[in-house]
Amino acid sequence: MYLKPKKSLGQHFLRNFSVVKKIVKTLDLKVGETVVEIGPGTGVLTEELLKTNARVVAVEKDDQLAALLKKRFENHRNLEVINEDILDFSPHNSQFLIHNSGFKVCGNLPYNISGRILETALEVWPKPEKIVFMLQKEVAEKLCAKPPKMAVLPAINQFLAEFKILFSVSRKNFFPQPKVNSAVLEIIPKKQNVFQVYPELKRFIKSGFAYPRKYLISSLSDKLGIGKDSLKKAFQALKFSEKIRPGELKPEQWLELYLEHSGQNRV
Repeated sequence: MYLKPKKSLGQHFLRNFSVVKKIVKTLDLKVGETVVEIGPGTGVLTEELLKTNARVVAVEKDDQLAALLKKRFENHRNLEVINEDILDFSPHNSQFLIHNSGFKVCGNLPYNISGRILETALEVWPKPEKIVFMLQKEVAEKLCAKPPKMAVLPAINQFLAEFKILFSVSRKNFFPQPKVNSAVLEIIPKKQNVFQVYPELKRFIKSGFAYPRKYLISSLSDKLGIGKDSLKKAFQALKFSEKIRPGELKPEQWLELYLEHSGQNRV
């Protein structure tokens, strides 16, 4: 049965089996563990995941592909196919996860919503043990950025997890062939979190990056309506230059600045 990839869903099917095997190896799945696969497509990665004897929760938005997967793997008791948009999916609704909080996540992400999927996995779901995503190489590189090349995406997400590019994947390994290359990214969610202050911290960082070429003190003052004198006191207390730009701060320095300015001594 041939199914034409749908451009509206950002479908690009991986056809290199060596890449599939490397992804599964990175997940280091044990018998009885559970992995959530995002966008399984035709089931190339799904098949390899099932060989580990792990329980696989395959979440597929495309109705036709979900039906194909159910038919193809109908004899596999370790597979649960859920026909749903991943942005609406909750691990608590999976029969494999309802009594099991620990799980891993993997997937070849559609480029157009990869950021929203990452946000969902790290901020909305219960914390996964490990995430292995294949996504646009440029996005993967941004997520791993360090000062002075930090941007809002890594500045926020590096509070929640550690990011590491494992290897690149040429666009020639997909059908249809996308315009850009991909990379496989390993993401390890951090045990220690900042969720007590995270919503306001996230807003603080986004405001700081509103004008990335401006001095940080000016961006924060303009976007948050904070007097510069108040910000200068926080900068001086932390020995930050008033001429520092947002891309020059490490994630932990953003936290220090937020706590100092807000008058909170600890998370």
